[in-house]
Amino acid sequence: MELHVAIARHVFGWQWRDEGQAWYPPDWPSLSIINAPRLDKLRALEQHGGKPYGHAGGIDDRGRPVIPQYQYDPDAGHILWEWLYAQPGMTQVRFAPLAPPAGSLPGVTPWRCTITHEAGAVVTGEGNGHQEALCYAVLELAAPSLHRS
Repeated sequence: MELHVAIARHVFGWQWRDEGQAWYPPDWPSLSIINAPRLDKLRALEQHGGKPYGHAGGIDDRGRPVIPQYQYDPDAGHILWEWLYAQPGMTQVRFAPLAPPAGSLPGVTPWRCTITHEAGAVVTGEGNGHQEALCYAVLELAAPSLHRS
């Protein structure tokens, strides 16, 4: 499963709808409503990591929602921080650079994100940048069995 789809499902509650052949965020208007107001759709996307109202993107040419690329888009990734801060008991988020793997391109630095909970739980995620490492750590926190760093 792709990282952005796993985050949408397990962190923000997106669900697959066969009738639209796409992933939909919670609060997305029912497909049985003909021509649901675009503003309702944009607000549902904004609450779950999509582009804020007034920005382009978030809905494809067939009117279906597009899952944000949390690991690449800082605007979409911001909602990961909001979700993390809303979790009770979070005490620390740390980033540390890792040694580049042999044969990697110059300038590519892998990072590890470590999230600590007051109950003593520690989760980590690794990625090719801060944002991707944060994505994997948040996914580990939300759905530990899916984590792959």
